[in-house]
Amino acid sequence: MTQHTPSDGHQPGPSSRSTESAFESIATLVTAGLPLESGLRALSEEVPSRRLRRAMRQMSDELASGRTPDEVFSHQRKGLPHYLAGLVRAGVQTGRLGEFLEQFLVSVRRRRQATGSFWRMMAYPLFLIPVVLLVGTGVMGVIVPQFKEIFDNFGVELPAMTMLLLSLSSRPFVIGMGVAIPLFVILVLAVLVLGPYVPGHAIRLRL
Repeated sequence: MTQHTPSDGHQPGPSSRSTESAFESIATLVTAGLPLESGLRALSEEVPSRRLRRAMRQMSDELASGRTPDEVFSHQRKGLPHYLAGLVRAGVQTGRLGEFLEQFLVSVRRRRQATGSFWRMMAYPLFLIPVVLLVGTGVMGVIVPQFKEIFDNFGVELPAMTMLLLSLSSRPFVIGMGVAIPLFVILVLAVLVLGPYVPGHAIRLRL
């Protein structure tokens, strides 16, 4: 019978590193031939995430009651990826569960490293873009209007591109850019800071 874990309210989900560490420990237990139920019970005392700790205790109890690993891991549990059932089923059928979990961890780590490399590569452009826009907006709002006033006073006929540039120095455009730039910075910071806590972000690979 499937047991349901209560909601953790505002408790954040497990981080990718805590979930990865739990999988690594489970793989070590299986490879060493140790009882999975007692190993899960011991691991549940070590993981920092309350949600992951509760899931491990529940799985340990179900294994101790005589259920197979395939049956236990097939239930959707908070803190564990949905495709874990297929991974465990294949490992049990082939007798290579520990090896399968270790390969799974290798894939997770490679993906995490690739994601980290991507954001490190994007950090400079993401920082530079708002700075350039901010400087450009300052020029358009302060310096360009002064030139526009000079051209108007002398009655100089200006080319179309210069007229377009002068039109961009209008107050509505400058105000709009002044609002858009902080919003862009806030959005980038939200993606960088809050991304790991989005539900399902802990480990999201497709096998």
